[in-house]
Amino acid sequence: MQQIGSVTLVGKSGTEYGCKVYRFKDSFDEIKAVYVVTRLIGQAHTVLYVGHTEDLRRALFSHPRYACMLANGANRICVHQENDSDLRQIIIDDLVQMHDPICN
Repeated sequence: MQQIGSVTLVGKSGTEYGCKVYRFKDSFDEIKAVYVVTRLIGQAHTVLYVGHTEDLRRALFSHPRYACMLANGANRICVHQENDSDLRQIIIDDLVQMHDPICN
């Protein structure tokens, strides 16, 4: 996995979440994280899906919403590393409330 950028995503609470940006189809290491699948056009990320995982390397390709992500032009995955599963769920809820992702 090769980081190609970074982005700060803001939740409905106003909290900012720093994310490392990768290409959507990159392979990943075993990382506990919140991940945000986006479509990047120019400098604007459209949030398509927000989820979390104990193992990022296995999170996407067998995901039940993978087809939705592809159909909506997914080309980036933004990763916010977080080990605490309860905190990951709070972050997801905050981001989903703000961005209303089409694939969630």
